[in-house]
Amino acid sequence: MGCMDRRCADLESSLKHLGKAELKEFKVKLNKYKPQGGFQPVLWSELESADALDIVRVLRSHFLEPYALQVAADIMALINKKDLDSTLRQAHEAPSQGAQRRALYLEVLASLVGRALA
Repeated sequence: MGCMDRRCADLESSLKHLGKAELKEFKVKLNKYKPQGGFQPVLWSELESADALDIVRVLRSHFLEPYALQVAADIMALINKKDLDSTLRQAHEAPSQGAQRRALYLEVLASLVGRALA
């Protein structure tokens, strides 16, 4: 099953662009990665036989989504995949569709409340 939102799709697409050796190197670096903010490192047993889709699932289950993208971008930089690092960093900075919808909802709600109080 693929990703439904843009950030997840960018992550999945970036991992699918890696060759077999690069994917293995990504998994090794991810296993050795020291996450910040109290997140736990990813165990090798979760990565050993993982394909690109499995890695997306592992990243999203271990880390909150924005941080999962940052971790993946950091790993891409470590394995010298600067183009994919850049793609993931841009996805990390872009607001998700859900965030955009919430912002629009709050804007409309504030407008309605303002009119009701006027």
